[in-house]
Amino acid sequence: MNRTVGLLVLAAGVAASVGTYFVVTMPTGAATTPAAAVAPAPAPSSWVSVQTGDGPSAAPPAGPTATGLPTAGPIAATPVRTSTARPAGTATAVPTASAAAPVKIMALGDSITYGVGSQSSGSYRTGLRRKLVNAGLAVDFVGSVKSGSGPDTENEGHNGWTIAQVTAKVDGWLAAQQPDVVLLHIGTNDMNKNLSVAGAPDRLEALVDAIHAARPTAQVYLQQIVGSSDAVVNNRITAYNAAMPAVISGKGSWLHLVDQSEVSGTMLKDALHPNDAGYAQMADNLYAALAATYELSGA
Repeated sequence: MNRTVGLLVLAAGVAASVGTYFVVTMPTGAATTPAAAVAPAPAPSSWVSVQTGDGPSAAPPAGPTATGLPTAGPIAATPVRTSTARPAGTATAVPTASAAAPVKIMALGDSITYGVGSQSSGSYRTGLRRKLVNAGLAVDFVGSVKSGSGPDTENEGHNGWTIAQVTAKVDGWLAAQQPDVVLLHIGTNDMNKNLSVAGAPDRLEALVDAIHAARPTAQVYLQQIVGSSDAVVNNRITAYNAAMPAVISGKGSWLHLVDQSEVSGTMLKDALHPNDAGYAQMADNLYAALAATYELSGA
């Protein structure tokens, strides 16, 4: 006749409390040696019932383990580890690679910013973005308008708009997009429509000041505008561009002047808009300015 005795073994070296319960079958009447009472164990987090003899697996005991267990030989069973979980509150977060937040760039202006004249309608933005990314600068072009192809087509290029029209809307755009960089090319329509040409530099300065007031931490790149194949319009453009150094004078290191006036002649698609070669030149000129600010090399 056999009798079944439940044995509770606590597995050591496991972060969580792991209990292993064995069933030991021994003959009736076998010699036993009284053992010291076993202190109550902490409640296990999980149990495994292991069968080491004939008969059904036994359930874990409800209270302290029994005394008077046999001492002859080790129990021929291997404790089963049922959990590798850490105790609550001690888990370590897996480190993740963090990248610098991208520089948010707003291309601001009229149809030249939108990209009229380029085959993809990407303006100078497509080439500039490629150069900046190749140089290791993470960027995100922002705006309420989308034009061009590729992964990043947002901008604030508004076909036919004048300096005054952009000024009326710029606060809302800046508040919505929060750019770090503003690329401003505006005034072509003022020159083409002969709209108070003499006062255009003052209107431009008011726009530049409004941008800085709304986004005082932003770097602003004011572009002298591209030329025109119309001689009369081009004369206005030349005078307008010549006034821009005075516009930026004394404003601070946040304002940069970028000369785009060399984009003319064979670089134009029509009387006012660059072709792909013209937009590529604009991208080169802007990249040189941004590379100096952000200490970039290569393109």
